[in-house]
Amino acid sequence: MKRFWLSISSLIFALPTFALPVASTSPTPASIQLCFHPYMGVFAGYGNINNMLSNDGQSAIERLVIGFDSFSWQMVTLGAELGVQTGNTMRTATVPAPNEFTEPPLGTLPIQLTLKPVLDLLVSAKIYPSQRYPVYVIVKGGIAYRQMQVDDRDSIPSLHEVDGELQAGLGYDVNTHVRLSAFYQGIYSGSAGLTANSVTDTGSFSNIPTQQAGFVGFEYSA
Repeated sequence: MKRFWLSISSLIFALPTFALPVASTSPTPASIQLCFHPYMGVFAGYGNINNMLSNDGQSAIERLVIGFDSFSWQMVTLGAELGVQTGNTMRTATVPAPNEFTEPPLGTLPIQLTLKPVLDLLVSAKIYPSQRYPVYVIVKGGIAYRQMQVDDRDSIPSLHEVDGELQAGLGYDVNTHVRLSAFYQGIYSGSAGLTANSVTDTGSFSNIPTQQAGFVGFEYSA
């Protein structure tokens, strides 16, 4: 009898060795998945450029982008895009005269400016909070190349600069190819910083002013 119970005990302790494997319910780390999904996007929006006369800095904006999603990790998809968007024609006021007896070196009329179409290069991240819903958070960051031309003053040079850009918003996957999104855009550079030289009757801008806008539109992914 003692041998019998010893045999049963040995068999019980040996059962885990012969048991079939059971699928684990704990989450496993997701590996990075490389991919290449090109897309094209069309957006319309409305924005404002600081330091402009009255409402001249406000205008409708159209935006076109081409990009690709390069790889995904867990609930995040990373990629890059190149974009171009329309500029604006606007006016800014001159600097005040040095004193009440001196003619303003840049004249008394507002200065007319043209912001040419803007080019930007951005790194993008699409973050899906839940697998149950096709809604994602958009975060993009990079650089924007801008040109501001002075239309009616030979004494003020045009300005070219590269500024930092940030985009943030929400998107929705309509299907495997089409997605809708709405986002905020900020291109940051500070104030215009217009200065005048009363001796040479010339002036200069230190910055193309900060620009902020909101956009809505769609992307088509291959």
